[in-house]
Amino acid sequence: MADTITGMRTEHTNLLKLLYVLQRQVEIFAAGANPGFDIMQEILDYNSNFFERVHHSKEESMMAHLGQHLADLDQEIARIRAEHEKISQLTHTLTGTLDDIIIGASMTPRESVVNMIMEYVNLNREHIRHEEQAIFPLALKHLKEQDWLDIEEAVPADDDPLFGKEVKDQYQNLYRSIMDANTGTPH
Repeated sequence: MADTITGMRTEHTNLLKLLYVLQRQVEIFAAGANPGFDIMQEILDYNSNFFERVHHSKEESMMAHLGQHLADLDQEIARIRAEHEKISQLTHTLTGTLDDIIIGASMTPRESVVNMIMEYVNLNREHIRHEEQAIFPLALKHLKEQDWLDIEEAVPADDDPLFGKEVKDQYQNLYRSIMDANTGTPH
């Protein structure tokens, strides 16, 4: 039980690191310079291919189990699910927008791109804060051992391709950017 929450909290911490890197890149873009678009794309790719698929799936399973124990949680569950959907939609929209910028086909004004990315950063941060403060304590208090086993079984085990045992090739640049951000070294 505590291992599942500890793992999800670790994943939140890791996502916050990525959001910090993304925010630094968008600040460069907002100032009129070219940021590390490749880094920004890797962040979105990681969020789409690992975080949304594995982490959010685990949270969805946890919320379903929590809803079985707490009848008055329907609104809260709907909120979390709606936020997951909005984050997913923004991830895909931003991926397309960055792809267009890179190939020179974007008609989206710089300020609009900056605003979309900051909406994405802020939505994720608020979502994490809410889950950590409101949802996780309820889960720890009300879920039983069998619930936790079911949650773990419902989501396939998948090693984190960025923060796991081995950094996958497609995330090497992003990993270096995170390390640089943690040490204050410009990338």
